[in-house]
Amino acid sequence: MANNGMESYSIHAGNRAQLDEIRALKDECTARGFGVDAGAEAVDAETAARQHLAVALASPNLPAYSRPEVAGLEGGFKLLGTETIELTGTTTVKFRQTFNKVPVYGSLVTVELDEANNLIGLNSALGTPEGVAPNAEVAPSAALRIIAEAGGLPDPNAPVRPLYYFDRRVEPPRWRLCYLVEDVALAELEGGDDGTGDDERHGVGRLPAPTENFFVDAHSGEIVARLPRAADASAPPVAQVSALDELNSPRTIRVSPQSGAPTLMYDPQLNIHTFDYKFADAAPSTPAPPSYCYNPPVWDKGAVSAHANAAAVCDFLRTVLKRRGVDNQDGPLHSSIRCAYRTRTPGAPQQWLNAMWHRGQMYYGQRKTAAGDYVSLAVDLEIVAHEITHGLTQASANLEYWFESGALNESYSDIFGVIIANYDLPARSTWDYRIGRNFSGTGVPLRSMADPSAYGQPDHMNNYRHLLATQDNGGVHINSGIHNKAAHAICTAQDAAGNPLFSAAELAGIFYLSLTQHLSRTSLFADSRRGVELSAMTLLRQLPPAALEERIAGIRAAFDSVGIS
Repeated sequence: MANNGMESYSIHAGNRAQLDEIRALKDECTARGFGVDAGAEAVDAETAARQHLAVALASPNLPAYSRPEVAGLEGGFKLLGTETIELTGTTTVKFRQTFNKVPVYGSLVTVELDEANNLIGLNSALGTPEGVAPNAEVAPSAALRIIAEAGGLPDPNAPVRPLYYFDRRVEPPRWRLCYLVEDVALAELEGGDDGTGDDERHGVGRLPAPTENFFVDAHSGEIVARLPRAADASAPPVAQVSALDELNSPRTIRVSPQSGAPTLMYDPQLNIHTFDYKFADAAPSTPAPPSYCYNPPVWDKGAVSAHANAAAVCDFLRTVLKRRGVDNQDGPLHSSIRCAYRTRTPGAPQQWLNAMWHRGQMYYGQRKTAAGDYVSLAVDLEIVAHEITHGLTQASANLEYWFESGALNESYSDIFGVIIANYDLPARSTWDYRIGRNFSGTGVPLRSMADPSAYGQPDHMNNYRHLLATQDNGGVHINSGIHNKAAHAICTAQDAAGNPLFSAAELAGIFYLSLTQHLSRTSLFADSRRGVELSAMTLLRQLPPAALEERIAGIRAAFDSVGIS
């Protein structure tokens, strides 16, 4: 069992070592009358997935996999959703584990099917919440009051949901019945250090988010955990214009001309909106609405960087990953430049060295130059892609933003930041694996996937830094270097002839599928390893067996090299 309380298991038709088990499961489904081979009528994907899951849990051919029981009661599975993955031509059906209809926090079962609803793979993380009374002794209204007394500002109409939560802060760790109240705004602190700081080593997305998820013990009323949200979205007229960005490079952007009014920085095709915060503070729970960036008199260079880079990310999502925007529903992407956040730097009161995904949109700070002007932190494509990927994570795996899950959250943002920024470079040897080269103005990046230790990060699990929750949320920007190093090894892996094992599109697809289809809130580095392997097996399943096995071996070697087993 991992230290998130979950027992993990996976099986995949692309894993040559598991072919016998796959065949046995298929035979058992046929014997039960499930599937096309049994002559059964076609069923929907959810029904087929439940059939495959039921067979797998009961199969004597999978002795390591069984349905958890608590006090003689078998758990159930609640449907989370069904998704057709255009990238792979497969369908994934996701379930959350329950006991007495109470969900098990962090649990996830992903069943992957082909176009005929045959089983391709199953990835499972299940908990066994033993020793926990199933009936709450604290009323939901009392939980809201407890949160308010602790400095939260919960919505009185907010859903208060009971769930089984694995508490890792106590020794020994144990399961609890808790209420979860999400996205609770925090009361503004008076004076003191708010922890944002201008820490150039961690920089991107470092500040604690001003909303938290509260877990309240449903028996004792104790606040078990307060988890930060990740640094944390008729056709209108459209025109293409060329304008200079913060690097004085010409960029072509789509904007929206208005009859008799200024042209707005709004891209109707990608639903991207870019605003000017005019150095206002973004910290209040109800910040003043910003205004659109517009022209005339001139396009702001920081706005051009933010708008063009956001378009590059959204276009990548659509064309490479077949995803319809951050939320996969063509929702709007809002970006705001010239933001501040609870801080005023002496000598540079409008400086805020940060960029973050928050409240479903992008906020960009700025740094003061020696000449006395300000440069937007939307300047680097990898930073923009990094932060927008936090939104992608929030809309899919929703990885907790603390400790190992938070480091995984940060690492996936770094991975996509690097892949998107380098995607058009033909030779893998020319890729730049550094993040935030223009962040501080010194030319020193924040991190490097190729050499994490050069910037104060560990690059092996032997050197994992066990920090307090008050220290970088348990090391989310620090320990991410370990997973980054593994990802770098995958990106640079070569075959016997010295050619890359994976194309850029394959790399993007593998990590995307792992994040969106196989990870859950409490996933750890080992869960990501399993997700990356399974995703590669699915995405590349049309390759000859030997070629697929060579690529899977490359992935395993990469994770082995940093001690992620």
